[in-house]
Amino acid sequence: MGSGNALIEVIILAVVAGFLILRLRSVLGKRHGQERPRYEDAERYVGKADKPADDDQSDNVTPFPGAPQIDARPPVTGPASKLLALDPDFDEAAFLGGAKEAFRMILAAYAGGDRDTLRALASKDVYTALESAITGREDRNETLDATLIGVQSVELDDVVVKGTVAQVIVRFVSEQTNVTRNEEGQPIDGAPNQVETITDLWTFERDMAISDPNWRLIDTEAPV
Repeated sequence: MGSGNALIEVIILAVVAGFLILRLRSVLGKRHGQERPRYEDAERYVGKADKPADDDQSDNVTPFPGAPQIDARPPVTGPASKLLALDPDFDEAAFLGGAKEAFRMILAAYAGGDRDTLRALASKDVYTALESAITGREDRNETLDATLIGVQSVELDDVVVKGTVAQVIVRFVSEQTNVTRNEEGQPIDGAPNQVETITDLWTFERDMAISDPNWRLIDTEAPV
C-alpha cells in the first residue's frame, strides 16, 4: 500500500515538472522586442573599430565616439612663451643645453686665446672686447689659467623680442678657478685652489625669421 502511494506521488511530480518546462519554453523561447542585445550584436550599440578586411589579427578595440583628446603636454609659460610666438618648434631644454655648451667653449677660448672660436660664437662687439683683453695679456706676457669645475644651473632669465629678433638672457651659476700668472709663472691674481661661485648673465641673439639656427653672444654682465 505504501509503495503504491509513493508511485502516485512520483507520477504527479513528473506531470508538474513537464508542465513547468513547457511554460518556461513558451516564455524564454520567444523574442518579444524587449531583450538585451546579444554579444554578437553589441557592436551595433557601441560602435565598431575600423580595421582592414583581411586583417583577422588586429586588436578588437572599440573606440568611444566623441571622447575628448587630452594634450598631456603642460602649457609653456614664462620667458619661453615669447619665443614660441616666433618659433612654435622652440625647445627650451635644447636651447639651454646649447647655451651651456657655448658657455664652456667661450670661457675656454678666452683663457686659451682662441680667437677663431670667439669670432664664431660672439657678436662683433663682444669679440672685440674679448680679443682686446687677450691681446693685453699677451703684450704683458701674462697667462690665464681658468678651470670651469662645473655649471650648477642654467636658466632663462628674460626674453626681449624686437620684431623677428629674439634676445635671450641666460643666467649661469658656475664654479670656477681663475689664476692670472706673470711671465715667470707666478700668480698675480687669484689662487690655484680658490674655487669661486660665479653668476653670469649672458645675452644670446638670433633672427628667428631666417634659417640660420645659430645664436650669438651679444652681451655679458654680472647681476647687480
